[in-house]
Amino acid sequence: MNKQTPNNRQVIVQHEQTVSYSGPLPHPGDLERFERILPGAAERIMRMAEQRQSIDVISNRR
Repeated sequence: MNKQTPNNRQVIVQHEQTVSYSGPLPHPGDLERFERILPGAAERIMRMAEQRQSIDVISNRR
């Protein structure tokens, strides 16, 4: 964002944000955006996470 100061000097303001999320599912906001872009995507992602969890549970029983 550029701003003009009273003495006509230009000041440049920069903002940087880093977000991190870890887990078997995307961040809820990302999941919502996936669903908006591709209806049904959230259900598919949830189903994949559930299937992966089932596989992990079965593998740990051995």
